[in-house]
Formats: sequence, structure tokens, C-alpha cells
Amino acid sequence: MNRRLSLGRWLPAVAIVAGIESGRTITSRDDPDADIRTRLVELRLDRPLRGEPPERLVVDEAAAFTDDTPIAVDGMAELPAGEQAVWFLISGSSDAMPYYTTVKAQARYHVVGDTLDPAGDDNLSRRLADLGADELVAAIAAVGDRRNPVGRAERSRTDPGRPRHSR
Repeated sequence: MNRRLSLGRWLPAVAIVAGIESGRTITSRDDPDADIRTRLVELRLDRPLRGEPPERLVVDEAAAFTDDTPIAVDGMAELPAGEQAVWFLISGSSDAMPYYTTVKAQARYHVVGDTLDPAGDDNLSRRLADLGADELVAAIAAVGDRRNPVGRAERSRTDPGRPRHSR
């Protein structure tokens, strides 16, 4: 099977956690003890890697059960304010869910110095983290260029040293 990397509706970005506030409560009809609270993480965009980012970039992520027991979905621990990461985000599809989210732990890589600390502990997460931040960012940009050869040609004519981002 030939597998190609496709960014589709994903918004890849390098961003810093700028603020955190309480989110929503998600209830379970079957088990009230399984109700969870989310946190809304506002990101300050360091580098959008593809497309036009929204004016305000907020990620909705699981935080804790309603009894305050912390939740780490797929091993993805919370990042505190001020920390930087490479994110692969997908937007909510309705006015009721206007925030971005990650789908799996493979969607976030904490930047620690010159290295990446993957949230996931699977083969793909480790392989992408092994690339390091600069090489992963370059690989994402290359995928965007293959999807948009006109944009690539336009960038090379206007400013070869500074990539421009296109949808």
C-alpha cells in the first residue's frame, strides 16, 4: 500500500502556550463518574506552517475528570503556559465547537531546546521527533509545496529565502 502524507484539513504550526482557561464539561449519560472537564489553551503562533491561521487560535483539550483527577489522553500531558510545541491541529466543524483540537498524541511535539519530545510513544511519534524541530518544520513545508506547486514557484520568484504560506 502506498501511503502519502496528507495534511488535508490539518493546521500544522509552531506555537507557544500563551494562556489557559477552563473549558466545557462533557457529560456521560451512562456513567456520571466519567464526566470530564476540558481546558482551553490559547496558542501564540510562532510559525504557521501552512494556510492562514485564525485570528485567535484556541485548542480544546481534556483536562480532568469532574472529581479533579487529571487526564492524559494517549499519554499526552498538559503543557504549561510559556512552553513551545509543534502542533498538528484540526478545526471544530460548528459554531458550538469553534476551537481546534488534536486527535491523537501524534499531533503534538514539545520543543525542548533543539529536540522534540513527542506526546505519543509510538513508532511514528518517535520517528518524527527524531527529525528535530527544524527538519520536521522543513518536511511539513515540503509537503505544502508538493500540494501547491504554483505557490512554490511564486515564492521562488519573489523571495527565495523566505517561504510564504498558502492554502
